[in-house]
Parts: sequence; C-alpha cells; structure tokens
Amino acid sequence: MSDQPRRPRKPAKPYRRPQKDPVRVLAFEALRAVDERDAYANLVLPPLLRKARENDDFDARDAALATELVYGTLRRQGTYDAVVAACVDRPLREVDPPVLDVLNLGAHQLLGTRIPTHAAVSATVELARVVLGDGRAKFVNAVLRKIAQDDLDGWLERVAPPYDEDPEDHLAVVHSHPRWVVSALWDSLGGGRTGIEELLRADNDRPEVTLVARPGRATTTELLDEEAAVPGRWSPYAVRLTEGGEPGAITAVAEGRAGVQDEGSQLVALALANAPVEGPDRMWLDGCAGPGGKAALLGALAAERGAVRRRPEARWRRRPEDLDGFAPLQRGLLRTALESVRVGGVVGYATCSPHLAETRAVVGDLLKQFPDAELIDARPLLPGVPDLGEGPDVQLWPHVHGTDAMYLALIRRAG
Repeated sequence: MSDQPRRPRKPAKPYRRPQKDPVRVLAFEALRAVDERDAYANLVLPPLLRKARENDDFDARDAALATELVYGTLRRQGTYDAVVAACVDRPLREVDPPVLDVLNLGAHQLLGTRIPTHAAVSATVELARVVLGDGRAKFVNAVLRKIAQDDLDGWLERVAPPYDEDPEDHLAVVHSHPRWVVSALWDSLGGGRTGIEELLRADNDRPEVTLVARPGRATTTELLDEEAAVPGRWSPYAVRLTEGGEPGAITAVAEGRAGVQDEGSQLVALALANAPVEGPDRMWLDGCAGPGGKAALLGALAAERGAVRRRPEARWRRRPEDLDGFAPLQRGLLRTALESVRVGGVVGYATCSPHLAETRAVVGDLLKQFPDAELIDARPLLPGVPDLGEGPDVQLWPHVHGTDAMYLALIRRAG
C-alpha cells in the first residue's frame, strides 16, 4: 500500500440553473408549432411576438432576431439537416424532432448569421438546457462544436455532391430545396443553370414586408409616412417596409384599411379587375380564397366602382405525390368557375406555384373541355411589369420581379 496521502477531492461545482433566453425560447416554440401542428410560421409568430411585447420581455431588436431565427432556420432547413447529419452518429430520423430543432437553430446562428461562434454555441446550449434538459444539452453542445469547425461554404463543399455528378441534388443541398422542387422549378424555367440558381437564391432571400392600401379606405401616402417605407415596384397600391417591422402596429393595418399582401398577389387581382368583359360587370367571386387578400383588394376596387417568398416551411411539407391530389381539385375549381361565369364574363385562374402541372397543364386541359372559352392576354393589364414571357398567361418570379411566384391565366366565356 502506498503511504502517499490522498489528494483531497475538488469540491463539486454548485449546480447552475439554466438561464432562459426569451428570444431563443420563442423561436424554438414557433419551430415546434410548425413541426407538431403543421402550423405556418407567418401565422404562429405574430401572436407569440405580441404576447412577448405585452409581457415587456421584448423590444424591437429582440423581435427582429426572433423573426430571423425562425424564418432563417426554416428556409435553410435542408442545408442544415445535411450538416447536422454529418456531425451525428445516427440517422437523422432517429434524432428527436425537438433536439433537431435546437440543432438547426444553432446551425443557423453559426452558419447563417453574424452572431459570434462562442455566443451562438453557448446560447443554443443554454436553450437546450431549458427546453430539453441537461442530458440532451450535452449532445447539442458536442454537435454544435463540430459544426463550428467550418463555415457554410466549407460545409457545402463537404455535404453537397458535385454539380457535374448530380446537378439537382447539388442545387437541392446548396440552396435548401427538396430535390423534386428543384426539378419542377427547372422545368418551369425551361433549363439553364444560371436561371435556376438565381431563382433558388431569391427564394431564400428574406422578403420585405409588403402592404396594400385598400382603395377607398387607405392611401399609399398614409402608409409611406411609416418608418423605412417605400413605394412598391409595380402595384399602385403597394408599399414596402424595407426594414421589416410589425405591420400590426400600423394604424391602417390594425383597422383593416390596409393589409399585408405580396405585390405579385396584388398584380393578379388588379389584372383580373381590369380584364375586358362583355356586358355589365356586377359581381366578382373568389372561388378559392386563402387568407382572402386578393378578395379584399377586389372588394375595395368594386366598392370604388359602385359595384357590389412567405411560408418557407411549405417547401418541406409538400411531396411530389401531393400534386396527384391538387391537380384534380384545381381542375374541379376551374371547371366550376367556367360553368358558373356568364357569357362574356372572365375567370382568373391564379396559383402561387410555378409548377407546370398546376399552371399551364390545368388551364390547357380545361380549355379543351370548354370550346367557347378563350384566353385573354394578361400582359397589357400589368403595365410597366417587365419580362412577362410570350403570353397570354403570366408567370411572375422572385428573382425577376421580386414577388412571389404567382401564375395568372385570364379566361373569357365567349359564347
């Protein structure tokens, strides 16, 4: 036996309770709602931000950071999944979804923001301690330290296949889109590497908040009085908020006299409102309203005449097989509209998808069934908007027009 005296054990460090960071906890809650409830970030995030401000937890900077963390993580989810997969010792499907959300939040801070590396890692690990517990926080810490060893370009060289070997998979990883979406968009553009890369890049840009001044109820002059507000590019009713902000805090928006609406959506409504019709123009019907933005703009225009890039998570929800269900529904809606419209009236078919199976294929099939229907050239109804193609239908593009990828065909019942 050794007669050396034993060294006294160092006293254990006292347990430190995790510090709750309201910004990152809110961002995590928003991501979980998107994943668990199939919620949309643009519907989930505003009430969370509003509640945080009411509790005096947030200021404008906090709200901006939380918004960037949520939307940035969702936009680049495919890229971050590939990076995380290279840093864990199990298939990604075996990582608990809440853990993966925290890891992707951390990956976005490390690879997609200017947050210093140490701060990004420590803040995300602290978040993991709060929402996952100390045990899983150690796993998060280990993975994030691996991710922090390289920047985004370096990781893309490691996880994306070379373009020459598999161009679609390369673009899917580099630009964070499902492979089938890359393929569909490429088909819609008609080929060429430059165009598809510009489109995918624009699809990942943080879109400006665009407002619509509903005619007869608000004016662009009123909205332009807001801080960092500039006129829209194409729509006479559009105002862009170049520095983001909370639209709900704007009086005209809170009162329903103005709203948040992409400029492409405004252009679709305006083109339909200005389409030439034969006979009296008395009633307009929105046959498939989502939030109702186009219907609200049409309603405001109708009242004046005396007549009666936003969900980044959507790209990860939809699958190629979804089109099998959408196409019959879209054809059915358009068929019903064409059956219902009077002779001389006009039907506007608009989608926010540029997929050929949801645009020209649907319109072409229905025109074969309605020999008395004819396409109206929509391009002259969008004066000043460039690069609208050969017509008569119109496809707007994020990388060309700075709008959502709206498609519009105007169809008149001729007799």
